[in-house]
Amino acid sequence: MIKHTAAGRPAKKNAKLSKDRILILALQLIEEGGAKAVSYRALAKILGVTPMAVSHHVGNHKMMLGSLIALGFKGVGSEPEGATPLDRLRFLLARYCDSILKHPELIKCALADPSLIEGELRLLTNLIRLNAAQSDSGDEHDTLLNLLVDYTHGFALSVSAATGSGQLSAADYLRGLDWILGRVEG
Repeated sequence: MIKHTAAGRPAKKNAKLSKDRILILALQLIEEGGAKAVSYRALAKILGVTPMAVSHHVGNHKMMLGSLIALGFKGVGSEPEGATPLDRLRFLLARYCDSILKHPELIKCALADPSLIEGELRLLTNLIRLNAAQSDSGDEHDTLLNLLVDYTHGFALSVSAATGSGQLSAADYLRGLDWILGRVEG
């Protein structure tokens, strides 16, 4: 539960207002209530500051969402482990799946506005494209790439829509991913 404080400047004895502090709180709000729950007013009320103070630290709403996506998917674009392109694809996509499961509301934001896909997610895309291309000879890598992207984002949308006991897991995702990658090896 988030504690609300009175609006105004933060007291000097209290923790300083910072972009990181605002983003951590915004991430909590987005996970509790979706993108609509994250507003300057809501953040300001909780932090005991004005909406303008929040805006000063995080920029406009789109910039704040972009920063939240970067925070939630930090590390997904780093170099993968694996001896073969298919091993590296599995590693990359499993790591991405873990982030999706941690932040299902963020992936909805990214998929709703692809212009928010920068930094780590752009690196991830390039690594997936590279390893898909290296996985075989010929033009079939485009088919593999498209299958992986469609399957992964279909899973992401399912995760973000799931409620209650019907929650999906990384094991559910990996079963399908292994089936797709197994068709390339065989």
